[in-house]
Amino acid sequence: MTSFASAAGSSGSQVILPPRVPSTNFDPPAGPGLPALAIIDAARSAEEGLGALNINMSRYDKLTVPEQLFVLVNLERISRGEQPGYALIAPLNAASVRGAQLRRDPVAPPNWPHSLYVIWSTAGTSPTQAAFQADWGWMYEDGPPPYHGWTNYFCSQQGAPGCWDHRNAILELRPTSLASKKQAVLVMGAGAALNPSLGYSLAMEFSWFAAKPTSGVVFTWSQALKDLGSSAPVSTTTTTIPATTTTTSTTLLGTTTTTQSGSG
Repeated sequence: MTSFASAAGSSGSQVILPPRVPSTNFDPPAGPGLPALAIIDAARSAEEGLGALNINMSRYDKLTVPEQLFVLVNLERISRGEQPGYALIAPLNAASVRGAQLRRDPVAPPNWPHSLYVIWSTAGTSPTQAAFQADWGWMYEDGPPPYHGWTNYFCSQQGAPGCWDHRNAILELRPTSLASKKQAVLVMGAGAALNPSLGYSLAMEFSWFAAKPTSGVVFTWSQALKDLGSSAPVSTTTTTIPATTTTTSTTLLGTTTTTQSGSG
C-alpha cells in the first residue's frame, strides 16, 4: 500500500507548529503554471524538511472537493506528528457549505457549544485543483508581504493580528481544556461551491470534542484511507494550547479575520 505522506524530515526541529509560524511566505520555484501540489511539496521541503504528499491521484480525483480538503488538512497534520481529524460531521459541513455558497466565512452552527476555527478561500474552477490551491494559500502564503499569488488582507505587515491564522487553524493543537482526555478528537466541516465565472469558494470549520461524536458523522479519516487505497501514520501530539474560538478566512486575492475568546 502506498504511504500518503512522509513524516518529518531528518530534523524534527524543523517542523513549524503553532504558536510558531514560517518566517516568510513561500516563493514558489520559477515556471509558468506550476501545479499547486508541486508548490506545496516544494514549500514543505524548503521550510520544514518534510517529504512530498504522495497521493494516489486517480483515487483522489474521485473524492468530492470537501473530502479532498479533509484529506489534505489531515495530511498536513499527521506529517507534522499531529493527531488527524477524526471525521467530517454534518453540522459543520452544513455551516461550511453555507459559507462557501455566500463566499464568506462560515458561521457556527446554532447553539454550538465547542471551540471553533473557521477558514474560507477562493480557488480556480478545476475540481481536482481547488483544494490544493486553497491549501497552498492557507498553509504557505498566509503571512505578511511580499506575496506570490495569494494575499492576506489582514496581514498587511509583520505582526498584524491576522497573519498565519489560516495555517494555525489547520494545525490547531489540542486545547488545554482537553489535555487530559486521551479520547478527545478533532472534527471538521468542509464545503465547496462553484461559480463558473468566479471559480470555487471553499470553507472549513474545526472543532475539538471530548470524545468521538455518536451521530452526524459523514466521512471519517479511516474511510478516506480506504477510498484512497493508502495507509498513513496516525500520530498524536501531547502539545496543547489554550482553548479559543477563532474565525478566519482567505481568498485568492484577499483575507478577512476576526478573533474572539471562547470555551473549549
